[in-house]
Amino acid sequence: MKAKHTPGPWTLHPTALHPAVRSVGTPDAGPRRICTVGTMNGNPVDKANARLIAAAPELLEALKACAAVCAGETTNKRGLISALERARAALAKCEGVK
Repeated sequence: MKAKHTPGPWTLHPTALHPAVRSVGTPDAGPRRICTVGTMNGNPVDKANARLIAAAPELLEALKACAAVCAGETTNKRGLISALERARAALAKCEGVK
């Protein structure tokens, strides 16, 4: 099934007062703003929320890979390792770990 959301990857664009999340863009769709997070008070929680939103496409793909493993659709070692690596990378993006 084709996704109906703006394709990833999405990136965090911090500003002084509120972070924005933007798509990187693809040949079919240029970059675009996904959302602006928070209010104009510079709350540090806003940046954490924006990181979580920016990781949404990677989280979706990692969850699909993990679901395939759990359903027995991916049983080879390479597929299992790939699902785990995707999940760890998505989590690191959420947490701001490089």
